[in-house]
Amino acid sequence: GDSSFFEIADFDFKTNITVSRLSNYINSDIKCLKLEAEGAEPEIIKGIGDKIKYIKYISADLGFERGLNQESTLIEATNLLEERGFKRIKYNPARHTALFLNANI
Repeated sequence: GDSSFFEIADFDFKTNITVSRLSNYINSDIKCLKLEAEGAEPEIIKGIGDKIKYIKYISADLGFERGLNQESTLIEATNLLEERGFKRIKYNPARHTALFLNANI
């Protein structure tokens, strides 16, 4: 990725930005959420809170993009989603992408 909330090895400058939780924007049913957060997927899942019940599918890029050690978020994000009633229904190991279905819907 070319930007991140986590320190990365090669960057040109830092910028301070204002952020808000995704849950502030979820007020009705969502068919599919594309989760592409350059390593911040677990924080976003947690930040959705109980509004996750409105999301039917989550497509997530869980590759090696988190911080200086370029860690994957696959295990942590999958565990968080499973705890919230989602099931992984597809996985592409070549790209570390997954599709999750909300089993509660």
